[in-house]
Amino acid sequence: MSILTFIKTIAAVVFPSTIIQRIIEYPEMCDPSAALAISDTLFIVASDEDNVLRVYARENPGAPQRFDLNSFLKPDEDYPEADIEGVTRIDDRIFWITRMRGTQMGSSDLAAIGSLQQRQRSRATK
Repeated sequence: MSILTFIKTIAAVVFPSTIIQRIIEYPEMCDPSAALAISDTLFIVASDEDNVLRVYARENPGAPQRFDLNSFLKPDEDYPEADIEGVTRIDDRIFWITRMRGTQMGSSDLAAIGSLQQRQRSRATK
């Protein structure tokens, strides 16, 4: 059984009244760790494998708008990945949750990432 068939089967069991018309595959990421809808048509995705946030259009499987956070995060050579594991929104601020594996990041850094992402969201929706 292919992964696509498996996903359709699970979705049909979980959402029996919903007709699954198609599954859209989005490029550049095979292991997303966090995602959040930022508008009716856009969503932002992070991976724990790099420090890049990607904004995708919901109905467009094309290349995403990318936001490389390395210059902002200044990761340690021993721990080059922020290891983003989750995301949440409180009002208009988005918070990215990371694994704090030996890094120097603290809660103020997470709030700063949320503020940075809010500014990037504003640019992406213009």
